[in-house]
Amino acid sequence: MKMGQLSELRACMYEVEEASDFKGYWFRISDLLLIVVCGMLCALENMSEIYDWAIAKPVRAFLAEQIGIVEIP
Repeated sequence: MKMGQLSELRACMYEVEEASDFKGYWFRISDLLLIVVCGMLCALENMSEIYDWAIAKPVRAFLAEQIGIVEIP
């Protein structure tokens, strides 16, 4: 997946966020969905695997630098 595609995917995820009327979330739904999609593209099969992958230092650095996600839900 190219960086331009990640930006486009992030923009689509923000549409999900804007459609929500509930403001009580601690994390952006769009960030969570983007992490899940990236994890699935890495062939991870369940949320436990995706979470373990997402909290790894190299992945956290990538998410922060390239996508702007600094906290993992």
